[in-house]
Amino acid sequence: MERLTFTSATGEVVHFGGPPFYLQKVDGLGDVEAEIQLQKSPFQDGSTLTDSILNERMISIEFLIVQD
Repeated sequence: MERLTFTSATGEVVHFGGPPFYLQKVDGLGDVEAEIQLQKSPFQDGSTLTDSILNERMISIEFLIVQD
């Protein structure tokens, strides 16, 4: 069984994957697009990588809440 941990900005932690939150489906964790920034100087063959910026992505989570 997979387990997912969410930590809020205030430091509160919620674990999905066991009672009472059972993880059903997670989408959007792979294939993140990135912007590659290159620099080219005079008389240089090719380019120099200066930075790569990861784009935002949507991650959807489905889970089941069970109350005993």
